[in-house]
Amino acid sequence: MGRDPDAYAAITSAQQSYTPLTVDGVFYEETRSRVSLEQMVGGAVAPGDVTAGIMSDARTDAVHGHNTAAVRSGERNGMSSSRPEAGTVGHRMPMP
Repeated sequence: MGRDPDAYAAITSAQQSYTPLTVDGVFYEETRSRVSLEQMVGGAVAPGDVTAGIMSDARTDAVHGHNTAAVRSGERNGMSSSRPEAGTVGHRMPMP
């Protein structure tokens, strides 16, 4: 999912749309809970925090893997191993 910009964008967008709805629920739904408002909001945003972390890790792993492959490809083609060819790193995996 970190390598597919469309999947990354869809999941991230869904998460960013869902989180405000859960926070609205904390403020506008009646409850008899004795949990503080701060704790309820924290609980509402926690799944979004976890999703954002997973998505960031997936994106980082994908970019790192792509960059590592670009460097290795350059080594096999007789290029310097210190840097991949200009323009090859990240251009195939645009950030949404």
